[in-house]
Amino acid sequence: MSVLNIIEESEQDVVQLEQLYSAVSEHLNALADAVDKVSHTITTTSTSSVLEPAIVVIIGAFTAYLFNLFHWRMVENRKSITNISDGLIQLILRLEDVSVNYWLSCYAGGDNEIERQVSEIKIKSDLLLIAKFSKTLLNKTTPRNNISIGEDLENQISILFDLATGGEFESKTRLPSKSNASKISTACVKLRFQIAELA
Repeated sequence: MSVLNIIEESEQDVVQLEQLYSAVSEHLNALADAVDKVSHTITTTSTSSVLEPAIVVIIGAFTAYLFNLFHWRMVENRKSITNISDGLIQLILRLEDVSVNYWLSCYAGGDNEIERQVSEIKIKSDLLLIAKFSKTLLNKTTPRNNISIGEDLENQISILFDLATGGEFESKTRLPSKSNASKISTACVKLRFQIAELA
């Protein structure tokens, strides 16, 4: 090999080394720029923005807790309304049975005095329980601005009370009254329907 060939190859090696250096230098500059951008972002980011995700997580968890609490209370209120309405319907059925039997039976003559008194006491106590439980049901179901629902229910209970305890109720000489028994049964059906609508 001649000296000239060695010089040419050396020059080519130098050019390749310069190109390689230039490429490495560009990559290092790009990497330095990226590191500068990251460090600039870190130094300009305040601690409050670091806390923002934590605050969002806490607010999300609290919102989920409130939703679960609200949902749980709704479910418990719904159970309570269902239990009260079921109990009311059972009371109305019992009142209907006792009242219809009372008004269809003839207690005149004194043989069934105790049975008559027991029926009268059951009718009165059932009516009192129906009035109390219906107020509780209305408080749980009726919006404050919709008074007509409560008035309708109270009117129906009042009608039932008048039918069951009106006329010759508690009279020793009372005669059977099929028409009154029929009216009581109809009033009980209407009342059960109103309670079922509320529940």
